[in-house]
Amino acid sequence: MAKYEVDKDLEKLARNPKFLKELFEPQSDRLINNAKSMMENAKDKDFQKIWENVYVKLCSQWKKLN
Repeated sequence: MAKYEVDKDLEKLARNPKFLKELFEPQSDRLINNAKSMMENAKDKDFQKIWENVYVKLCSQWKKLN
């Protein structure tokens, strides 16, 4: 299998939300905690909003949104 074909397959998998969810499942708590920490510590309102969106997305993806 040529390198281009492998890259193309990986690209296809990376666009699949289910694949990404399963890939990062073992790290879900760490990712959520990091996003929350970044959201709370951001000094700029724009970056705070960005991290808030990341936090909400991660929590909803792993069904941990209150």
